[in-house]
Amino acid sequence: MPKPKLTKRQKQALADPVTQAAEDAALAEARQRFDPQMDAVIAEIKALLAGRHPADLSGGEAVMLMGLKARFDALAIEQQEFAAEALASRLDPPEGNEPVEPRPRVLT
Repeated sequence: MPKPKLTKRQKQALADPVTQAAEDAALAEARQRFDPQMDAVIAEIKALLAGRHPADLSGGEAVMLMGLKARFDALAIEQQEFAAEALASRLDPPEGNEPVEPRPRVLT
């Protein structure tokens, strides 16, 4: 029986577990911060649609749906940026331990 193939994420975790753990923590923090707001927008969209197809909406309801979708997209972008910043802050070396640029080698 062949071994199941590892996913890209599983391979990354094996190759660099520290970075993977930092990424998982950053994503969890971003979800904790933005999920309630995103869930509220999704609930508003579901209430507006009430079982209808978006193409069935007209006038003010259609405009309202477009506004809700735009709000959701904006939150998703904010969440992505927040997660990237959280990951960078976790991986950034502490003050005083910054990497030093190597000196160029002089050939004599």
